[in-house]
Amino acid sequence: MPKIFDAYEQEFIQCTNTAAQNIEKIPDLLPGHERDSLCSATSKSIEAAEDIVKQMELEARSLEAGDEKQEAVAQTKDYKTSIGKLKESFKAAKLSNRAEEKARAELFQQTDQAQLGEAENQRARPTTTTNR
Repeated sequence: MPKIFDAYEQEFIQCTNTAAQNIEKIPDLLPGHERDSLCSATSKSIEAAEDIVKQMELEARSLEAGDEKQEAVAQTKDYKTSIGKLKESFKAAKLSNRAEEKARAELFQQTDQAQLGEAENQRARPTTTTNR
């Protein structure tokens, strides 16, 4: 493989690793500026990886026919599929509301048992009044 192809490969790996790490962090963030900026950075990393794969395809096409060219073309196809998987997991991460659910669970865990009992009594009063 040519040296430039190896350089593209290193850049691709770096961009996809950055995107994958960001995708893992996104569901744990509450909606807001930090989550938006991380989504933006992830999107840019995926776009950069796509651009690198396009350059790799051009480089692979310019190689003379043979095993080296076939290997390079196959490798770029693999990279394209991995980008597709990254995009899918990015979409899922953006739609996830795991952080909101966690914050809600923490909020309800901190309630006092006496307060819960009082709230239950207040909910039951209208029902008993209606039954009478």
